Amino acid sequence: MRALLLSSILFVACAAPDAATPALSDAPPARPSTAASLPGASPPEAQTVRPESPPQDPVKPGAEPVVVVVDAAAEPVSPELADSAANVRAGKLREAERQLDKVLASSTLRPDDRIVAEALFARCAGGLKRAKDADQRYRGVLSSWPKVMPALVAEGLETPDKRQRMARALAAVGEATLHFGDRARSEADKIAFPTYRGLGDQASVRKHAETKIAEWIKKKGAAIDSAEKAYQQIVAIEPLAPPAQTVAAALRIAEMRAAFVADVHKAPMPRTWIGPEPVVGEVTGDEMRGLYEKALIDALEPHRAAIRVAYQGCARTAERYALKTKEAELCRKWVEENDAK
Repeated sequence: MRALLLSSILFVACAAPDAATPALSDAPPARPSTAASLPGASPPEAQTVRPESPPQDPVKPGAEPVVVVVDAAAEPVSPELADSAANVRAGKLREAERQLDKVLASSTLRPDDRIVAEALFARCAGGLKRAKDADQRYRGVLSSWPKVMPALVAEGLETPDKRQRMARALAAVGEATLHFGDRARSEADKIAFPTYRGLGDQASVRKHAETKIAEWIKKKGAAIDSAEKAYQQIVAIEPLAPPAQTVAAALRIAEMRAAFVADVHKAPMPRTWIGPEPVVGEVTGDEMRGLYEKALIDALEPHRAAIRVAYQGCARTAERYALKTKEAELCRKWVEENDAK
């Protein structure tokens, strides 16, 4: 995929458009270099989009609907966490940490409440700019969940309280997973598209594409791969991928892809590709520019298709669980504005 993008950008150096265009238009559609296995976010194979099935409820058919907890700090919480969660919601992070320290020191704290408390402590640490502490505590949440989850499932989900406890713990695990996805995404975001500072001649534009843009595609693609893999871990959470955090992860993947597409369109063109004057034989500058822009659009189509599928899957999951989060609303809005196009 990255090679196809680069070949499209290097179209600026072709001797004649009829020599370069067939190689671009006849190439089989490539899969995006970044895989996305969130619900509805798998990259398409060729031009076929195949959304993933939405996550399944962790309750048996006929049981009460699964409870969705959007935020591990949201009410209602267990009595042991009520004060600290209230302070987290109010932004009183130091006071919340002090209370959570006492809560976590209790030997009688339920394992699922301990998961939630650790996630809230990690959130406080992150908000207070202690990134390493936040990382450590979120890692603790992720490493503890496989040990805690079987016993929680064994208790059953027949009562509202049990379903609420499960949903809150899942929200905490989802928060921890999103944290590491966001950390990887922030590293990808640091890799800025290289600025072209030449005079607009074809030789300098080609050199810029072959060196700086080629290196950017390699580094940026690898960083996006890493971030997507981190976000994908959310669908592996058992017994149910937390819906609100799944929607948030799908949105982030769509946004990363969209930013990548927008960046590639910043690739420079020779200044002569403007106007009706011939630049190669009888081919005008305007015609050359049109061919180049079409080459980029064709090369980026698998990414655009994956963006669409990610947003559609995000919106479906939000609809299924009646989510009203800002991420859910952004996905719905995108689908409403783009599905008819």
